[in-house]
Amino acid sequence: MGTSIPDWIEAIVVFLGIPVVIWSNISLFIKDKDKARKIESLQSIAKNQESVAEQLSLQVEQLVKQSSHLQYQNVLMNEANQLLVKQIELQEKRYITTSGFEKEKAELEAKRRLLSIKPYFVFETNYHTPEHFCLTLRNKGEIAKKLRLSIIENEDVFIADLNNDLSTEHNQCLVIAGYPKNNTTVYTFEVALLFKDIDNNLYFQSIRRDNDGKFIIQEPRFQINDNNSVK
Repeated sequence: MGTSIPDWIEAIVVFLGIPVVIWSNISLFIKDKDKARKIESLQSIAKNQESVAEQLSLQVEQLVKQSSHLQYQNVLMNEANQLLVKQIELQEKRYITTSGFEKEKAELEAKRRLLSIKPYFVFETNYHTPEHFCLTLRNKGEIAKKLRLSIIENEDVFIADLNNDLSTEHNQCLVIAGYPKNNTTVYTFEVALLFKDIDNNLYFQSIRRDNDGKFIIQEPRFQINDNNSVK
């Protein structure tokens, strides 16, 4: 007599089940889209964090560079002020007595000459990887010649020698390069940068790298000239 009751029931169940299957597929699709959006959001956040970290690193390097340049300016101002005080004292003595005047005048002129020709290296930039490093210094003073490096403390890195008869003029850069012996970015060393001015006065400038990767550059110290006179 046609389709039996169980067949009808089965047909109805199947028919009612179709929307459930369709909805399940739609639900899975929506969930996958949500996951994809979340992953894209996390990737975007990670990229933003990397960009922020890079910007902070650049800002720190700029601060170090500016600090080094300001230190140089302060040293110059202090030395100029000391010369001015000496000159005033000399003028006072000139009116009091002529004894020893010419000698002190010559010493003052020598100091003024030394200040006018003094080389001075400051931090410019620093680049390093586990394989090598490059420290760039800028000469903010006058001509520096016969540059060379002398190791003070070093167990972790190999530092390349400077070229023979290397010299730098005002505002020129000097690169000190090397590589760590154990392929690590955590290492320390200290070297002395030795150089002469145009009058053959010898200077040394201490350069130290600490465990945090920060370079500490001391101001140049006058040592001795070719006539073996000590200041």
